[in-house]
Amino acid sequence: MVGWPKLGRAAWVTDFALTKPRMPQLITHLTPSPRDAKRVAVRVNNKPVATLPASAVAELGLAVGGAWGEALAERVRDAAAFDAALRKAAKQIDRRARSAQQARDAMARQGLDEAMAGRVIDRLKALGLIDDAALGRALIEETLARQPAGAALLRAKLQRRGLDEEMINQLVGGGDDIQRDAAAANSSGDSSDVPRPSGLADARRLAVQTLPKLARFDAATRLRRLAGLLARRGFDADTIESALDGLPGREAREPDVDFEASDDLAE
Repeated sequence: MVGWPKLGRAAWVTDFALTKPRMPQLITHLTPSPRDAKRVAVRVNNKPVATLPASAVAELGLAVGGAWGEALAERVRDAAAFDAALRKAAKQIDRRARSAQQARDAMARQGLDEAMAGRVIDRLKALGLIDDAALGRALIEETLARQPAGAALLRAKLQRRGLDEEMINQLVGGGDDIQRDAAAANSSGDSSDVPRPSGLADARRLAVQTLPKLARFDAATRLRRLAGLLARRGFDADTIESALDGLPGREAREPDVDFEASDDLAE
């Protein structure tokens, strides 16, 4: 009877396993996904490893019968992670438009690293799914459609949506006098599709429209509440002063009116 080597049976079996030739790792299937023909299921040695966009499969150079090694596996894992993050972000944007910063913050909360998030943002911009300028214009138009609004309110809304200062300055400008500048530019033939903050005329119109709702108050209270309304709508102090000039009871207002938006408008 032939005995086991002196290493012992367990050691011999382990040594045999280490020296046994390994089955080569090959890509055995590249099959269109039944849910989306533009996506491809990748199998290695008949085992599923990833489902990727057809474009990613082409970029990676995957082909049936191709060798599968750790370097290629790492590239496929990265492509799969990028694809998953991109699809999730696009789905969220489809439900509600987001700025680049809002999308970046959402991915950070999901645990995505900054480098991957940056790649996803770049791709979303290239696809037209993220456009901070368009988002800002739409937000300004929506705000102005409800009621006139000054630069301060518009800037605050854009900041809350994550737009950077450079973009906000392009969309809003520096103050309520931008409306008068825009009107002058338009009269000279220099038109722009960027909506601008409401100016003095709009502030005045809002004050006049609101005045009847405050008829039960005394003159000083009416003016204080009108000033509060205009302040809440983002108009600066100079614009508010000018808008209130000539309104009934203006002479009853104290010289140093408080423009803090603390009083609620009586409905």
